[in-house]
Amino acid sequence: MSGLRAWVSKALEVGRVDKGIAWVRFFFDGNRWIQLMEQGPRGTLVGTDYNGNRYFENNDSGYTRKRWVIYAETKTNAYNPTTIPPEWHGWINYVNDLPPTTHEFKEPVYAVKATLTATGTDKAYQPKGAWADPDKRNWLKYEAWKPPSSQA
Repeated sequence: MSGLRAWVSKALEVGRVDKGIAWVRFFFDGNRWIQLMEQGPRGTLVGTDYNGNRYFENNDSGYTRKRWVIYAETKTNAYNPTTIPPEWHGWINYVNDLPPTTHEFKEPVYAVKATLTATGTDKAYQPKGAWADPDKRNWLKYEAWKPPSSQA
């Protein structure tokens, strides 16, 4: 019975965290459903990154997935793995055994902050000459050839 009690308390905790239309979101949001049904209430919170993503681990789950991420809420609820920073990416994919909360990773000088990709939005990159480029060139790309007139 304690397993059922833990399951229900985890469901109530998910509802309290989300607020508002928590139960509708809970049943229609696959991310929350997987958190409760697949991992269950036994996962421990390992850490949170600067984007608000929460990382969990359950070493007692056997040969299944032991680490998972609950993505931060976005306006569209479009979960995107590009928001996972490199240090957490290594941990979530079993490249590193130590999470960034317990081990300091040396950040390369060329590193940039992981942000949500802008693909499909108005802020998406438009290369030179693209139709949606705001700095689209309005001049002719070529000049039509005119045959020389014969003057005799």
